[in-house]
Amino acid sequence: MSIKKFYLVVLAVSAVMLAVGIGSRFSGIAHALPAAQTGVTVPYSGSLTDEAGVPVADGAYDFTFTLYAAETDGAPLWSETQEGVTVQSGSFITLLGSVNALPKEVLDSGARWLEVAVRGPEEAEFTLLSPRQELSASTAQAGLAAPANSLSCVHTHWGEVWSGSGNGLVLQGNSDTYATLYARDVSPNGGYAIYGRSYYGTGVGVYGESSSGTGMIGKTTVTTGDTTGVWGEVASSGTYARAVVGWATKTSGTNYGMWGESESSTGCGVYGRSPWIGVQGVAEGTGGATGVYGVSNNASCTTGLSGCRGVQGSSDKGYGVNGQTATGVGVYAYASGVAGVALRAEGQSGGNLIEAYHGPMFSDREFYVSDAGEVYADGNFHSGGADLAEMLPAVEGLEPGDVLVVGPDGRLALSSEAYQSTVVGVYSTNPGFVGGDGEETDLKGKIPLAVVGVVPVKASAENGPIQPGDLLVASSTPGHAMKAGSSPSVGTVIGKALESLESGTGVIQILVMLQ
Repeated sequence: MSIKKFYLVVLAVSAVMLAVGIGSRFSGIAHALPAAQTGVTVPYSGSLTDEAGVPVADGAYDFTFTLYAAETDGAPLWSETQEGVTVQSGSFITLLGSVNALPKEVLDSGARWLEVAVRGPEEAEFTLLSPRQELSASTAQAGLAAPANSLSCVHTHWGEVWSGSGNGLVLQGNSDTYATLYARDVSPNGGYAIYGRSYYGTGVGVYGESSSGTGMIGKTTVTTGDTTGVWGEVASSGTYARAVVGWATKTSGTNYGMWGESESSTGCGVYGRSPWIGVQGVAEGTGGATGVYGVSNNASCTTGLSGCRGVQGSSDKGYGVNGQTATGVGVYAYASGVAGVALRAEGQSGGNLIEAYHGPMFSDREFYVSDAGEVYADGNFHSGGADLAEMLPAVEGLEPGDVLVVGPDGRLALSSEAYQSTVVGVYSTNPGFVGGDGEETDLKGKIPLAVVGVVPVKASAENGPIQPGDLLVASSTPGHAMKAGSSPSVGTVIGKALESLESGTGVIQILVMLQ
């Protein structure tokens, strides 16, 4: 597309130099510098658009700038051509005099008129953009010239205080490369590049807002030492005094009031430190509300000291993680996967793995697990089962409730004779405590043998009806118990009946008590 179909539009106007738009087709912005200097430069910015006001394509454009003493006609007083000026989103910024310095004689003799010609990429000829733009140096002041190779505008407002209603200062930019407002502090003792202060309780010292990106970013580029990207400080002792606040106002979807992230393999996304509470999370919603939520989802993570952690608490003497509630749950652990662990406790040699107290005003330890895995409790152990069983090797084909004997090979087998003296107990249906069932024990070919406690047993009335309190021995019906009768031989009694069986066979509750 030919550059002749494009127009130059002004971006801003300086308060020091008079830069006047002179028509809908062409306007520009130029800040002239004082005549007290020779070889000065003038910051100049503009925007190229088409007839519909759409910015031209990005690229490198050539410009010719020429100063005249009159709005039309006349001989040029100064001119230069700048090649390869970057135009992005239609906007550009450059320095008049960067190729051919502006002499003071041109700028100190009244009004001047700037003429601009432009040549787009792949264009052979320059296109003159008219009319000319008036440039006046009448308001310039000596000694205020911008230095060469600087894009700073000339201002004399240092130390001034402005007041009023509405927005005090509005700056608008559309560059992806440059900042709309750039402030730099060069004090060797460390000053403030930008300082915001509010004198009222609901005011905001510095406020950043973005409709689609990031409202405010704090960044430090120093690669060593203790530095801070964003620092918040509060002097109030109020209940809700906050140095830094992150607030996600969307009431639906997944959002975060504050996000912390670290790229370091040993870094912390969020770190809290305090004489009282380093990090506190409060959830006031209903249905799955979470005060503090930690996730570790690296596929290569492991457990143990070198593993990954969603939430980690560390303390030399106090509490690494403290959970407290009045009516709910202080600390909640949940494993959603079949191989997950809801709660894991690890300790070094000499320290207890788990301790439980009744307190907190007068703490009394009620339960603990030592580093050796030994369990100590002040109270009782309550189990859903009703007997004590031992895991022992057995032949195949046995069932819960079977009366068992020990075979010649030392394995448990089904009883098969009345008053069998090798009887050892009953196949446990639901043991309350199981011995010989350690974490690393091989349980293949083993079953739980009830040796003490209440257990269901297969029974037969072949030696008469069974009544509660009767002693029971093995019967001739394989795997069944029967009424012992008077004076059974030592070593044949399985236990004492707790229920009755009038005839035939069935299952009754007995108290296992070998004798």
